[in-house]
Amino acid sequence: MCVLPRAQEAWVPERKILRYLLNLNHTEGWSKAQFFLGQGFAEERWRILEQALRRHASTGIATFVRRQHALDYWRVLGVLATPSGKRPLVFSVWVVENDGAPRFVSAYPR
Repeated sequence: MCVLPRAQEAWVPERKILRYLLNLNHTEGWSKAQFFLGQGFAEERWRILEQALRRHASTGIATFVRRQHALDYWRVLGVLATPSGKRPLVFSVWVVENDGAPRFVSAYPR
């Protein structure tokens, strides 16, 4: 089983959660917003989703995807803890630059 490098240091930009994952008006992310809002996540408590994604990065199975422009892209598959109590299987995508801490890119249900 492969683990995301430096997963304990993974970080999730606030804007990725508020403007993308929980934004029903986002032209590309609206379906993801439907999914995450349906799992009990909410804009006013966005840090709960941040924490769940960081935990997901540390506990899921990581797969190296590609190296592009000095960036390493990883995909993590695992169960996501949710406020609703459901435990959906989710993919998350992370990018690592110059062996730094993983930065969150996206997430979607399997």
